[in-house]
Amino acid sequence: MDRPLSLLLVEDNPADVKIVTRLVAQRPDEPVHLTCVTTIAEAVALVADKRFDAALLDLSLPDSSGLRTFLRLHEEAPLLPIIILTGLNDRQVALEAMRGGAHDYLSKDELDGRFLLRVIRYAIERQKMQSALSELSLVDELTGLYNRRGFLRLAERQLKLSARSGKGFVTIFADLDRMKAINDDWGHDEGDRALKAAGEILAASFRSTDILGRIGGDEFAVIAVEAAADSGPLLVAHLQERITEWNARSGAPYRIEISAGHAVYDPLQPRPFDEVLKEADRVLYEIKRSRRGPRPTV
Repeated sequence: MDRPLSLLLVEDNPADVKIVTRLVAQRPDEPVHLTCVTTIAEAVALVADKRFDAALLDLSLPDSSGLRTFLRLHEEAPLLPIIILTGLNDRQVALEAMRGGAHDYLSKDELDGRFLLRVIRYAIERQKMQSALSELSLVDELTGLYNRRGFLRLAERQLKLSARSGKGFVTIFADLDRMKAINDDWGHDEGDRALKAAGEILAASFRSTDILGRIGGDEFAVIAVEAAADSGPLLVAHLQERITEWNARSGAPYRIEISAGHAVYDPLQPRPFDEVLKEADRVLYEIKRSRRGPRPTV
């Protein structure tokens, strides 16, 4: 790691803060940027807005104690490697925290500069490996977008971020039209290529900060993060422009056609994400029905 290690220390004992500060300063070949807070509330607020490589966490703080201290920080930052700092009386709780997701624990009376940094770096590497394995289970192999599980997991996290920031988002529900016809006329290999093309078109239509997923066979969904409430039609129109561009240059024996509906999430009127997705799906259905025209009367 070329840049200094960004380390969060959550500790209310000034003597222990001095010890950790001195220990990390002893290793000039491994620079550390240390941020110290004394309460779990401060820690939770910090990790919501700033990225840390790891955290050292005392379980006994003025506003929290025991396993609850770890769980509050872990819930807010599930990907942050957390190392528990323990005294003689709370090693059992530290072991419980490790079973709950903490990466390691260190006894305060056994701290050593070289050992401390080694434990921190091992924790960071373990987290990277775990994240890589988890990422594989959350990504659709064909399109490279998130699969349904990954998309919904990130959607739930986006609800929390939206509640905290007060900024809503727009959800797009889309499907690849005439998928059955492509499979029947050109074969399933060509159908897979059409799905992959749809994923590429969606990825080119939205920002890298947006959340894109293939949530069913030919169904896709997008969360346009912090998009304005009235931007849904513009987002769909932009998607259609990308589809037109793809069709003009693809040379495929069929045209890609994607229908899309949208819904707005307002943090001032919170609701479950599945309701937002269902609303976007209903809008999509109405668009498709309007294209077919009214049913003939008998």
